[in-house]
Amino acid sequence: MDKRTDEEKLAIKSLHNFIQFFNEKDKDKILNSLHYPHMAQSENNEPKIYANKEEMWGYIGFLLKKLETEENWHETTLDKVEVINCSENAIQCNVEFNRRYENKESFAKAVGIWTATKKQGKWGLQLRTMIPVSGKIS
Repeated sequence: MDKRTDEEKLAIKSLHNFIQFFNEKDKDKILNSLHYPHMAQSENNEPKIYANKEEMWGYIGFLLKKLETEENWHETTLDKVEVINCSENAIQCNVEFNRRYENKESFAKAVGIWTATKKQGKWGLQLRTMIPVSGKIS
């Protein structure tokens, strides 16, 4: 029996939506699935704060091109979402994602903590911290 609240399910869905829209390379849906300012941090890199959609697309648009042209990326899968903490307007999840080739083989894997927030009645991913555990995560 699933004991998650409807709000918790919506929050978790917002993480999956981000990955789905990323795979679809749908600029508007990607940007609308995030809340701003949006913070991302990976391994020992300095945290990067994207103030708005334009700044965020500057990075994500570049990343999508790099993944396709340099890494033969086909899709990213969100393979683990485990709730760590949850409140009325925020959820923190332990996540695992993989970058995959067309044959579904993983060429890079990362784990991290993602935080989704509820703003103006809508859940969106707002904070991502990741640590690569295999391969290279751009």
